[in-house]
Amino acid sequence: MTQNPHPPTSAAPLRLPVPQDQVLFRRLSTDFYPWTEVLTALETLQQQGLTGVLDVEQQGRWARFVWVGGQLLGGLAASGSEVTLDVAMRGLSRAWVTLTLTDPLVAEVLWECRHTAPRPLPLPWPAVHERLQRERFQGVLLAGPHCSFWEGGRVTSGVLPPAGATCHALSSRQQHNRELLVSTWREVLAVTARTAPRFEEVWKQVSMQLAGRHPVLDPFAGEVTLIRGRLAVEDDVPMQELLPALLAAYRLSLRQLRLDLRTLPLDGVRRGPGWAATGLETL
Repeated sequence: MTQNPHPPTSAAPLRLPVPQDQVLFRRLSTDFYPWTEVLTALETLQQQGLTGVLDVEQQGRWARFVWVGGQLLGGLAASGSEVTLDVAMRGLSRAWVTLTLTDPLVAEVLWECRHTAPRPLPLPWPAVHERLQRERFQGVLLAGPHCSFWEGGRVTSGVLPPAGATCHALSSRQQHNRELLVSTWREVLAVTARTAPRFEEVWKQVSMQLAGRHPVLDPFAGEVTLIRGRLAVEDDVPMQELLPALLAAYRLSLRQLRLDLRTLPLDGVRRGPGWAATGLETL
């Protein structure tokens, strides 16, 4: 199974509750459902594009593993160190295992926020709701044992706080990066449109071709448009859908125009803070 190496850390880990609406198996004992069976199930699910969380517990010790799109983001131990599945199996040989499917946003936030300290919010629930909507909050809202996941100022899963509860927030990296990334892509597309007069025409054709795989590109939906060289993105387009779609459309547009990214006058954009996160270096 594919695993990404990560440096260990001694910071106290944060093991957020996982929404329980798609539990594949809950607290199965490896005494009766051995690790070999667990691995077989994980291998199959990973090949199918597993997005979810494996929690392993034994006598107060635990480890958590997170996948997105079939790729293992990593594993976290109760000590705060990152751990491989092999090590966890040896150390927690007689464990209880729970495997839960999630949407990509939940999985990414669980992993990104594993060492992030929640920040207190100035208002209790539900008074803070309007502020979260206005700020298009993306991340996790915590209130005691209650945990809910948010995207674009809307709740996507989890349990909301009771009235009057003091709330804490955890913001995913994407929340901070959204405006920067869209701004960077807007500049890239504007420069390309100025450099290649047929670019916008080809972009529209490519968007039609890719709309089946990336629905946000559907020109009839109007969620992502390129008009007179200016990119416009609807506020409610999820980042995990937007960025792969932009990258796919740009890659195919350059190919059809026989343009090389390295020859475009993008030096100023490359030096900007948003370039690395666009994925354009993979082209």
